[in-house]
Amino acid sequence: AHEKMRCKQQEHTTVQLYRGINKDLTAQYKKGSTITWWSVSSCTPNLQVAKNFGAASSCGTLFVIDAQTAVPIQALSAYQSEEEYVLAPGTQLKVVETVKKSGSAARVTLREVLTNDPPIT
Repeated sequence: AHEKMRCKQQEHTTVQLYRGINKDLTAQYKKGSTITWWSVSSCTPNLQVAKNFGAASSCGTLFVIDAQTAVPIQALSAYQSEEEYVLAPGTQLKVVETVKKSGSAARVTLREVLTNDPPIT
């Protein structure tokens, strides 16, 4: 059983997800850096839903995430139309690109980093 679980963990499919925040976080997300999100993070494959969470304003941030371990929880959600996925605490993300244009939300592109090491040693 342990071997099956280990094999299952290695079978990751990348899904593009979005997360909207009503704050400009570009200063904290420098290209090439690796960031750890320490809490459960809600995301969606629906761009408009993410924008509704604050990324539509010029002071917001839209995260575009290539995620591999996100878990879909739409069937459990009270808001099924949001098509919610969650990333586990300790998810590590590499900053691929940060773009801030005048008059629009910042856009931060992230790629999930898979590691066998725990985030805290």
